[in-house]
Amino acid sequence: MQWTRTTHESKHPNTISGYRIFTIVLSIMLAQPLTSSAQTRVVVSAVPTLRIIPDARGGAMGDAGIARPPDAAATFWNPASLPFIPHDAGFQISAIPWLPTLVKDIWIYYLSGYYQLPNQQAIGGSIRYFDLGSLQCTDINGEPIGESNPHEYAIDVAYGRMFTDRLALGIALRFIYSNLTTGACRAALSSSVELKPAGTSLAGDIALYYRAPLNVNGNDGHWALGVNISNLGAKIAYTTSATRDFLPMNLGIGGALYLPFNPENKLTFTLDINKLLVPTPDSLGQYREKSVPEAIFTSFADAPNGAKEELQEVNFGIGAEYTYGRNNDFTLRAGYFFEHPEKGNRQFLTIGIGLQFKVLGLDISYLIPTTRQPSPLEHTFRFTFRVNLDRQQQSTPRQ
Repeated sequence: MQWTRTTHESKHPNTISGYRIFTIVLSIMLAQPLTSSAQTRVVVSAVPTLRIIPDARGGAMGDAGIARPPDAAATFWNPASLPFIPHDAGFQISAIPWLPTLVKDIWIYYLSGYYQLPNQQAIGGSIRYFDLGSLQCTDINGEPIGESNPHEYAIDVAYGRMFTDRLALGIALRFIYSNLTTGACRAALSSSVELKPAGTSLAGDIALYYRAPLNVNGNDGHWALGVNISNLGAKIAYTTSATRDFLPMNLGIGGALYLPFNPENKLTFTLDINKLLVPTPDSLGQYREKSVPEAIFTSFADAPNGAKEELQEVNFGIGAEYTYGRNNDFTLRAGYFFEHPEKGNRQFLTIGIGLQFKVLGLDISYLIPTTRQPSPLEHTFRFTFRVNLDRQQQSTPRQ
């Protein structure tokens, strides 16, 4: 049995060995090359889609947002920031055509929302759905025998509580479902590989958000710091064998500076630093045998080339946001993301705009790769439609 990637542009797509389906799909989700002599120790995990930025605002600001002024996407960025959202409730819907230069039918959909509770508390939730489109399955003679429609989803619930007027802690719980083989293709592959119905796991986030006031020419600004340790959970498996793969456990640290020069002109800067809490691969694959706690703690010192290589596994995102209007009527955004060439080589500029009309808002972002070689991330748009059910404007958290 073989697999063929079906697109709208190719009448003779390449066939791929069935045994490599997991690797192929994983590469698609990561938007990274399958093999490269300079990338033999790229840190990878299962379900990497959990780390794809789900909203256009973050996608326009260099994938940075852990400490930004929070909104309905706070469940992803930092659940501890939920009580600082200056509205009673809200939600947003995002759609992302993923890797559009390669295929036309891979999409990410994201629905998230929040609700403020009494006593400086808030709850949030989200649903992420990743549709990998259609994979054509053929036999060894190249004859079609059916299609597969791989897909994944994650359902989150989050809670944030303020302990002082500046400090909040938060948690999120996540159910993860990953089905990479379906239909006739699954039946054919099952003859040689004993597959599970789907890969499932439970994970959680632990987060902190600190925000301090800052006087800007008599206007209420602030600076903020955030920490989000995300996707802490059990390994996931796609077959009945003992081999299981790590979730994309991640340590994210962010800072933000919000500067309202007057009621109509505001400027925000963000900086995020991220490191996967997943072992650096070794040539024998023994890193996959580590327990989850061992993987987390040793991920800071397991790279063969020592501290230099460990630092290469840290990626950076910076962003800026200019907002005009008393009701945040119009916003311009830009940012930059950097990942070391030997650890994935994702490097790109981002730009975007935001529009606000009463309770409705629309955000659009666009990604511009800066690497010399062609990037599958080229021409990536993100679209987010948002609603705030309370238009209160306040610079301090809801009491």
